[in-house]
Amino acid sequence: MFKRSLMYANVINSPSSNVMADDVEVYTRCQKGNLTNGGDWISLHRYLGTDRVVPGGMISTNGTSELPMRNQFPRGNSTCLARSESPGRTTMLLDLDFDVSTDNLRAVEISLDIHHRLQQFLFLEARLLDERRLTDWLELWTEDGMYWIPQEHDQKSPFDHISLAWEDKMLREVRMRRLGNPRNWSQQPVTRTTRMVGNVSAAGMDGGDNLVLHSVFQMTEWRNAHNAQPRQLAGRITHKLAPHGDSWRIHFKRVDLVNCDAVHENLQVFI
Repeated sequence: MFKRSLMYANVINSPSSNVMADDVEVYTRCQKGNLTNGGDWISLHRYLGTDRVVPGGMISTNGTSELPMRNQFPRGNSTCLARSESPGRTTMLLDLDFDVSTDNLRAVEISLDIHHRLQQFLFLEARLLDERRLTDWLELWTEDGMYWIPQEHDQKSPFDHISLAWEDKMLREVRMRRLGNPRNWSQQPVTRTTRMVGNVSAAGMDGGDNLVLHSVFQMTEWRNAHNAQPRQLAGRITHKLAPHGDSWRIHFKRVDLVNCDAVHENLQVFI
């Protein structure tokens, strides 16, 4: 129960939640609307009573009918009450055997050429994220790869403490689709980012023969909404890279923000 509660908190209530981002955006817009000199009531009555009943629902008789807005209330209720039909979807999130540790690494010799290629791999990842080429970014991962943003400094595990993000392949794909969905209100307009990656160093090989790579980053994030100011994020990143042909795939990525234990606004994009 404790592990599932942590998973629920990470997926639903975290600043990086795929569920809460639109809610927070709508709440913000509502609060800003409440500060205006408009009316005290929200009216959704336009063409009420003229809607035509059809099998499975209703359709409006006029293009400016507010039926879609009125329909959100019962639709939202039924959606919230719907039960998941995918009992196996939490498997990776609760895989307690997934190794996030970087202790007891085996020493490894890294030539200048390999070190250069490792740097280029991280630079490629950063560029794909900045250019919102998320499909290409997802292809850099192994099937069982995990993405982690701890909520606590020096956090040892995602299984005994809440995290800002703990995502498997499925959740990364969900985030990618949400970021590109035109009906995603919290990305209207979209978030723009640019990042720098440096201090790349290879630490050794873990027990699964993944190469452990450390780096640091600085990222500027901005949305042209609500008179927002650019947000600065910075920290350390740990990659575990699995060999893949003459390159690598990301088996594990840990992002340790310098202010991980602060109160954050939505963390919508991948870091």
